[in-house]
Amino acid sequence: GQMILSMVLLIICGLEFLITKMMDAWPEASAMAKERSERDKKAKKEKEQRLYFPGNYPRQFYQMMWKNFRHDWKDYALFLTSSAMAAMLAFAGAGCYQMLAGLHRQENFLIGQGLGMILLKGMIPIAVCCCFLMVFLLIFYLRKWMAGCSIFMTLGIRRKTLYIILAVEILFCYLFSIVFGSISGNILTRFLKIELIRELGTETTLAPVTVRSYLIMAGVLTVLYVVSLMATRDIMREFNLIRAAARRIQKEKEPGKHVKLPAVFGVFLILLSMILYAQLTRHESFLLLLLCFAGVFLMIRFGGTWYLRKEKSGNRYLAKLMRHNHLYHRSKTISWYLTVLTILNTCGIFYFSFQIVSVDIAEESESLFPYEYVCIADEEDTEFFDRLEREYEVETIRFPMVRVSNADRTEKPEPRQRRAQGQQIGISETTYHQLKKLLDPEYQASDLQLDPEGERIYIVHQQDRSIKAQPIDWLYGSKEPFLHIGLPCPSYIPESPSRAFTEREIAGEEIGSLIGCFRQGNLENIVVFSDEYFEEAKDMWKYTNIYTGDFIENEEERIEGVTIRQGPSQLVLICSAQKDLEKLDKEMQTFTEMHSYEKQFDSEVSSYYSKETAVTDMKTEQALTRIVNLFVFLVLLAAGMFLLYVKAISEMEEKKERAVFLKCMGMRRKERIQVLRGEWYLLFWLPMLIALVLNVCFTAATFHARMYSGGVIREYLRNGWWTLAVWVAAQGVYIWILGQWYVRKVEGKNG
Repeated sequence: GQMILSMVLLIICGLEFLITKMMDAWPEASAMAKERSERDKKAKKEKEQRLYFPGNYPRQFYQMMWKNFRHDWKDYALFLTSSAMAAMLAFAGAGCYQMLAGLHRQENFLIGQGLGMILLKGMIPIAVCCCFLMVFLLIFYLRKWMAGCSIFMTLGIRRKTLYIILAVEILFCYLFSIVFGSISGNILTRFLKIELIRELGTETTLAPVTVRSYLIMAGVLTVLYVVSLMATRDIMREFNLIRAAARRIQKEKEPGKHVKLPAVFGVFLILLSMILYAQLTRHESFLLLLLCFAGVFLMIRFGGTWYLRKEKSGNRYLAKLMRHNHLYHRSKTISWYLTVLTILNTCGIFYFSFQIVSVDIAEESESLFPYEYVCIADEEDTEFFDRLEREYEVETIRFPMVRVSNADRTEKPEPRQRRAQGQQIGISETTYHQLKKLLDPEYQASDLQLDPEGERIYIVHQQDRSIKAQPIDWLYGSKEPFLHIGLPCPSYIPESPSRAFTEREIAGEEIGSLIGCFRQGNLENIVVFSDEYFEEAKDMWKYTNIYTGDFIENEEERIEGVTIRQGPSQLVLICSAQKDLEKLDKEMQTFTEMHSYEKQFDSEVSSYYSKETAVTDMKTEQALTRIVNLFVFLVLLAAGMFLLYVKAISEMEEKKERAVFLKCMGMRRKERIQVLRGEWYLLFWLPMLIALVLNVCFTAATFHARMYSGGVIREYLRNGWWTLAVWVAAQGVYIWILGQWYVRKVEGKNG
């Protein structure tokens, strides 16, 4: 008890001591707090008085900002030009689509064909290229803009005011691009309209360009600006590019010790992409080109470092030091420039040039459709075709067929779910030879090496030369297609245990037209079976579940129209006189109404196909393909030129400082110019050399994938040399002129 009492007394004494001390310090602390509060109020009032802004800057401020803008006008003009060109191309592309849309059948984005997809496939690379240019040029402009405006911030001008001025500059660029794009796009569209009428025929009536094209242009430009501004903000914030000018003299960090392995891996990626690109099942995927470009970067970055280190350890290191100094000092930057220029060159002289030239060498549209009508019929339609023969000058050629479905008709990667199934035409080997004989009376039949079990098939990909190589079935990217005899099965899922769709070995295949390229290789291709298996396939519908594709063991459950249904069984080819086509079109509409059931599986699969409609569709698609890819070709060419010009002006001051230093060190003018030109021309010959090698390899791979014959290859080379010549000549002349200007700027007018 005494211990507890002692502790209580001790606590009371401690509290008494603390309270006494606090009471003694309270007046002093209260006075200090009051003094601090008054000091803060005075400072705040003084700041308000000092920073008081009545709402208007003096006239001299705007004069200074205008002079600053004029000083950076050339850099601003680059950004303005890239934005205006993007607007013009967006309007021209939308205008071409609108003019041709009325001539083309209904669009279907699912299969990746049609005018809309052609325009989209062309506009995406143009948009990416324009966005890249706008970000690159905007960063370049903002770095100079911030350097010029830093004095205003030092003088106390509000940051908000400077940002408003910058926003006004960007808004002016946007509005100017809208106006310029509308005017120049209209002019360009008129020239394109003349070219389209010349190509499609003077009797062709193109739809007018409406306000929709203006809205599309404005929408595309708005998206480009939003993406570009967001990317610019993030890049400048991430890499602190505004303050990077002080660090430009620092040497860039080289890769680590192990550089051989990444370089060899890069070469492996390049070779792998080429091998895969030559396969028809890889459908000329642009992803393989991206894989190749990744390999090119690894080869340039790490292979170049390996070469420089080997040179450094050799005897000629000092002799080449000045010529290769920029490679040691700016190895990372040079690697990126070389890679980007290689990508632009490769896409220009190979990928998009191939699309242009392949349209030029494509077969005549009329020759790909030997019959006026192709009908997918059944036995109940016999009377219908007999009546056509009696009432019109019509010749019908009829062959037995079966409907063949493939498990996946689209190249889009899809998760575990029901996939859109495609529909093809199955015939016997005898029918195949008969159809070939109809096209070429001198055709000599040969054994297709098909088996009675139907495991080996022969495929005719019905498409013209301008269409990329593509498999008949896209499931899992397999070389062996998953096929089912019969109509598509709505309840089938590839991951299920069902064996409705079985893998078939391809004994042989060809690309061309047997009855007509109505769906350009995506649908209605020809699948050839052996005669023995075809006879068996004709009766498979009698015991195949129409929903799952499985075999129905119980005969009582085989109810026609409920669990089983016979698909098309006759392939009818119609030749008719030109005068009867209008009447026959009406008859075909009646025929379509009789086959509404098959239409529910796929709107792109029809019970009949018209030559006249198909020829018009093909011509409009080819015309738009040529125009869009030519746009991309020119945009890539301009992008490379922009990139080189920006590199030249961004490094101008650094090169001038180096020239002064080398002059003080005693280097002769001629030697300095040689070093400068060597650095500059490296950006031309090395990316161009790599691109030319890739062009040869990937062009050969495409020839193999599309099964071009020797005659077609020679025709391609005769028609395609101009794209390579234009690209190399334009780049060469431009870089020579820019190099001369570059040397004069760095070394003086007598350089």
